[in-house]
Amino acid sequence: MADFLRRDIFAEHLDEADFLYGQWNAALCSPRFTLAEIAAGVEQRLLAHLDGLTLGGPRVADWLLRPELSGDEPGRLFASAFSLVEGGRRQDLEAVITALGTVELPARTALQRALGVVAGNELGPQIDARLLGALATTIAAQPEHVPALLDVLATRQIDPGLPLEPLVGSVDPALQTAALRAARFFPARLHPDAIARGLRSAVAEVRAAAIEAGLVLAHPATLPACQAIVRERGPGFATAALALGLSGEASFVTLLATSLAEPRIAKDAAFALGFSGRVAAADCLSEALAVKALARVAAESFSHITGLALEQQFTHPVKPWNSNDGDAPAESPDDAAPDMDLPEPNAAAISGWWRANRARFEAAERWVQGQRWSEAQLERSLIEGPAYRRAALAWDLAARSHGKVQVTWDALSRRQRLQLRRAHGHERSRAD
Repeated sequence: MADFLRRDIFAEHLDEADFLYGQWNAALCSPRFTLAEIAAGVEQRLLAHLDGLTLGGPRVADWLLRPELSGDEPGRLFASAFSLVEGGRRQDLEAVITALGTVELPARTALQRALGVVAGNELGPQIDARLLGALATTIAAQPEHVPALLDVLATRQIDPGLPLEPLVGSVDPALQTAALRAARFFPARLHPDAIARGLRSAVAEVRAAAIEAGLVLAHPATLPACQAIVRERGPGFATAALALGLSGEASFVTLLATSLAEPRIAKDAAFALGFSGRVAAADCLSEALAVKALARVAAESFSHITGLALEQQFTHPVKPWNSNDGDAPAESPDDAAPDMDLPEPNAAAISGWWRANRARFEAAERWVQGQRWSEAQLERSLIEGPAYRRAALAWDLAARSHGKVQVTWDALSRRQRLQLRRAHGHERSRAD
């Protein structure tokens, strides 16, 4: 009976970790939480259950966790792989890396997440060495599995130790994408011409990765390519638009604003305009509040520029669905999107506030949260701001530091805090 109860407890740890993995991933891009709130909430609960599984030792690893590696449920795969590696047995690490080369998406993504964020305690260097060994073997034997390994190494910021140009020149878009992502962290491994080729790709994922790398590595073709992509509404639009917004160039506001009228890309354009920090962008966003499908994102971007808190009279209260009101709300793929957590804005109240306050915002300046833009404000927004914007802000910080400061926005908070301390030190050294 005692053994049964222990098994029941560990099975419950796995069930809870499975659920909390999804909650943690959602929180990392939600407008409702900051990094500190995530750390003290869902992440702390997730780690408690993962620790419970790890403390089960070899018996739980063999009975419960290793069998899960052949499954296809992302949350259970993540929890099992993370706890196996944290347990410190080399054979468990080998099993997780082997599974990475056998499972299909989205299960593979869960294993990549586990290997990318796990600390591994004193086993950490062995994890990195084993991943590098697996990469060297896989390139020759199973090139289709190289993207997963490259992405894990990039997440861990471990140099893959090989030239990336041949991979960018591959016919496999997944391999091209992974190599370009890795180049963001290891620029010496990629010739600039490879980024230019990526910018010309017709595949959205490849283009997006090339834009991300190009902005961090200050490749001169990046922003002109982004202008062309936005103008043509081409593949990679969301990333290209965001790059133009992050640049802060006033001349890009009109180009981004023209995309607000096209429903397919309007949200991406509105999101990007919020980063421009320009008064002209706030003007466009205040007008976009009248479009119901666009209003939430437009209001959040407007708030990011002006500092207006979206609460009280500036939002509409959420009306809970009542079965007596008629049919249930229709479900759509967008129902789980991060912007669905944004408040519903009161367009009339926000527009009235803007008419009364616009004059105090100088058009020649760039604004963030109602303050004049500065790199210190960028860092503060990354630390204290909503998770909804942190991926873009981390990219912006990487670009402005020319790759010297790379914050892994979806890692465990303890790692992010360390990276942010380095970012703070970098900014202080620049000021000195």
